[in-house]
Amino acid sequence: MRHFFYALVAVAIVTILATANLAFSQGTVVCRPGGTCLTTTAAIYNSCVDLALRRGVLLTKDDRWVLDRFVYQCVAGRVTK
Repeated sequence: MRHFFYALVAVAIVTILATANLAFSQGTVVCRPGGTCLTTTAAIYNSCVDLALRRGVLLTKDDRWVLDRFVYQCVAGRVTK
């Protein structure tokens, strides 16, 4: 019984690591606060965050919602670069 448990734990760990690696290779998910999500690449996400910082969005506690909303709008293609 103990060997079965160890084998089950090993399979679970390998499955979790393989799933996480597959998710990272497919892209980044950006979600609108309280709504839908978009899948994008890490390069597009990073360019949108850089654009937000260039336009004056700060990374303080109060501006986190503004940053998330701006990045979502940028990834959706609604912000001119």
